[in-house]
Amino acid sequence: SPSLIQISKMMKKDNTILSTNPLVSVIVPVYNGAKTLRATVNSVLSQTYEKWELILVNDGSTDNSSEVCHELAQKDPRIRVIDQANTGVTGARANGLSNAKGTWVTFLDADDRLTPIALKQLLSLPEDSDLVFGGMRQFNRKGKIVLELGELFVSIPPELVYRYLFRFQLPQTIWGK
Repeated sequence: SPSLIQISKMMKKDNTILSTNPLVSVIVPVYNGAKTLRATVNSVLSQTYEKWELILVNDGSTDNSSEVCHELAQKDPRIRVIDQANTGVTGARANGLSNAKGTWVTFLDADDRLTPIALKQLLSLPEDSDLVFGGMRQFNRKGKIVLELGELFVSIPPELVYRYLFRFQLPQTIWGK
């Protein structure tokens, strides 16, 4: 079967997702994430691609996450806050998804950061893409990279997603897609 790199090269590159200028919904479930949330939101605010909405789903936090969410939403009209009783991360993501207005959706955790060109890179694939995968880096507290899953941005034809997913040849996280 073809590799991910071969699939990327096989796909038409004439029209990219970026050329359609779609709205991207970035959904962040927040549970007691007040300490890291500002940096996460700032990484979205710093995107070179600016047509996005950020949905912060405060999932019944017991710290001051709700206040931080609402404070951050005051900075930019593209940021929305949903306060809900605690349902867990899956329920928070589902609520964010049901309130998303974007053509494309990505998930981010409350302690994650996007590089400034992340959304632009994810949208630079063929317009007929259904699913786009991006790389990731994990850092330790000293800022040293401890895990890297490449900078490969590929689009997978729908008929091959399950084949790669169930062979554990695709990243198994919800974010980065």
